[in-house]
Amino acid sequence: MLKNFKQLFVSRLRSDTRGAAATVGIVVLTALVLVVTSSLVFLTIGSIELGEGTRASGHAIGAAESCVHEAMLRISRDTSYSGGAISVGNADCTIVISATPCSSSCTITVESDNNGYVRNASAAISVSGSSVDITSWSEID
Repeated sequence: MLKNFKQLFVSRLRSDTRGAAATVGIVVLTALVLVVTSSLVFLTIGSIELGEGTRASGHAIGAAESCVHEAMLRISRDTSYSGGAISVGNADCTIVISATPCSSSCTITVESDNNGYVRNASAAISVSGSSVDITSWSEID
């Protein structure tokens, strides 16, 4: 009886292939879903990193602009101000004044570093008494 059962079971296994195509289809579909899902995850991570870099870079140029204005304020109070290092939020700025004392015109150059994102700006200014005006502004690459 056991011999008959084995022959019957094995012969049915060999002749019944209806589920084999479905199994292969499910495996292929699962692999495809896995590839698409992992691709979407990597794209999302890349977009988040790009967004963070854009945000940090924007904060760095904003800090550079603030540092230029701070330097202008200090020059309006004391024309012998020669620059230095200051912090604006999370960014650190290095200010350099081209001519000290800045009696009629000079250039303010600022480097701003916000968590590794560095932006540079330069402003030519004119000084008349305690009035300080920007004559040109540029972002330096």
